[in-house]
Amino acid sequence: MKRLGSKHYFMVLLSGLFIFFLFVSWSPPEKIRVVSYNVENLFDTIPSSSYADHAFSPAGEYKWNGARYQRKLSNISTVLNSINGWELPAIIAFSEVENSRVVEELLYRTKHDMDDSPYFNFDVTNGKDGRGINVAIAWDRRLFRKIEREEIPNYSFVDTSHFPGRHTLYLVLETLFSYRSEAMKADRDTLHLYAIHLPSRRGGVRESEQKRVLAAKNIRNHLSDLLSRKPKAKIIIMGDANEDPTDPAALLLSDSLLHLCEEFSDRGLYSHYFQGKGWAPDHIIVSSSLVRSESETLCIESPKAQVYAPLFLQDKRFSMPRPFRFFSGGFYTGGYSDHFPIYIDLNYGKRATISER
Repeated sequence: MKRLGSKHYFMVLLSGLFIFFLFVSWSPPEKIRVVSYNVENLFDTIPSSSYADHAFSPAGEYKWNGARYQRKLSNISTVLNSINGWELPAIIAFSEVENSRVVEELLYRTKHDMDDSPYFNFDVTNGKDGRGINVAIAWDRRLFRKIEREEIPNYSFVDTSHFPGRHTLYLVLETLFSYRSEAMKADRDTLHLYAIHLPSRRGGVRESEQKRVLAAKNIRNHLSDLLSRKPKAKIIIMGDANEDPTDPAALLLSDSLLHLCEEFSDRGLYSHYFQGKGWAPDHIIVSSSLVRSESETLCIESPKAQVYAPLFLQDKRFSMPRPFRFFSGGFYTGGYSDHFPIYIDLNYGKRATISER
């Protein structure tokens, strides 16, 4: 057997020490960014026999070939890699993803660990939407582990007047750390997450409103049961409700909770642009336990969500900022999505107060 030279031994030892010190020196970030992003039609290129996604296939209306699919993945991953500066967001709720394959390939394009694996784990629904779009939640596997999951259909299965439609994803994530330093203290904690995508406004706002209300009632029933068992549960509802914060389904979801986007219009913020104006169909709603958190556990930093709309996400053809879409008016433009992502920050024990609103 050939002996290893001293130089080789030195390099192996150095690599081992580097990995060891990297591991022991890692600490959770002082802020945990939570993002909600409708990525608009993130389909793979393979047509399905179960739902109507032929438009997003190589022979379909959008000529959805490998090059366009890879461009879409690259563009959305750019958003994820930049939305929290040098750090990745800790939790991301996605709307309009087709399946686990597209989510996995998207997350693979985000920043990687030393072993060339993404920092994220994820879960995705398997709903009954006619176009095959689902919601997903990704989380930083260094920070959280999944301890529970459930899918909530938009409509009750006993209601035969409606197609079952999309599902809401409910996940329970537990923090993986208990951390102490001069700068920060962090106790173990648990988050209850709902990723939503309520029925669209297709057919008219008022004509489709009842569908969104029914879906919101199903989510609310699940939420009420959770709160009856765990009154101090830390809850985050996030996603595309296809409604403004003051519309019926959104009000039903946010009843007794804190809607962090309700002042978007007063602040001149919006996440979507439709028929000549900006509006706020994307929502982040939290329970009061995330505002009045006990010391050293997770709480919101501010009772106001933010919109991420840097110049590269804006369509430069218009003076009014609007999302730079991947397709616009049926034409390929190579942008990102028809929504801007929104986000909040959580921290440990530095409580936000309602007076900050």
